[in-house]
Amino acid sequence: MLKIIITDFFGTLMPDDIQAAEYQCGYSSNLINDAFRMSKILNNTQYSNKILDKTIGLIDNSINDFLDEGNILKIITSNAGRAEGINFFLEQIVPRFKSIEKYNNQIKIYFADMEEDSNNSILEKSNLFKENNKTSFIYNNIKFGLLNKKEDIFDIIQQQYNLIDVNLFSLGNDIKDLPMLIKCIELGEISLIIKQNLYISPEYVNKSLDEIISYKVWIDYFIMIANMAFKEKTNFLTYGYKDKRMFIKNIENQISYNKLVSFKKMELYHSLINQQLDIAQLLKEKVIYDITNQPFYDIDYNAYKLFIECLINKLKINPTFRDFKDRTLAVSKKMLN
Repeated sequence: MLKIIITDFFGTLMPDDIQAAEYQCGYSSNLINDAFRMSKILNNTQYSNKILDKTIGLIDNSINDFLDEGNILKIITSNAGRAEGINFFLEQIVPRFKSIEKYNNQIKIYFADMEEDSNNSILEKSNLFKENNKTSFIYNNIKFGLLNKKEDIFDIIQQQYNLIDVNLFSLGNDIKDLPMLIKCIELGEISLIIKQNLYISPEYVNKSLDEIISYKVWIDYFIMIANMAFKEKTNFLTYGYKDKRMFIKNIENQISYNKLVSFKKMELYHSLINQQLDIAQLLKEKVIYDITNQPFYDIDYNAYKLFIECLINKLKINPTFRDFKDRTLAVSKKMLN
């Protein structure tokens, strides 16, 4: 069956900072976030280019067998808020990305949220044109698409394919990808979060069992409060950001978190002892909660939606794109669901 991967680029298909890329390339054994180290790498143009060359080469290697089978890759990147902007992607990423030329009928790249881009001078000089009611432009003989939002890709997918005949996967890494991930789940397909270096990141591996359990208690408390809010006000998800927060705060004042902690922690430890719960599951929930609880006003609706409608249980997690391809992609959609 045809497989289609819809993926964010920075932070998903490739690491979103040069130090993480250096580690994945095997040029460093240290993954600790070090601002001085990062600055040193960026100031060494020859070395940073070497890392970029190797990083894109690793991506090429990861996707070649997937594309050799005739499958489809849709890359949707939003450079909003990045100093490099679309210029960096077109001038530094694309020329290194050999698969784009080799599989030009199977790979399509889209830029989304371009009204927020901090540097789109190339786009401003390009000749934009409409094709099937979608905006495109050509740069160095390669056609790129423009989308208003990342989740708009599903309009294109549904025009081109019958979802009954494909396995569809959507990949992202942060809160701005949530609308795309949720839309894919709502269509009955598979969504995954790629958390770079998940099992070796200091922010996770250095956590004690008690810290992980305590965090789980807090997540459960948040979900309970969100569900209560939705039951009390069925139109809760339509509230503005500040009104949501105020309403949630009022419910929190009625139900003391501190009174629930001891009981909930004992309950979770009991579940662990009886193998009804495992650390991997707790880690997954922590990663998802960390992502959904980032302060990003536009996406607040989707963060609540993920928990209230139990969509969180349908999100998968992989530490890298390669791990997703080797483990998750090999499993049939029926088994994943």
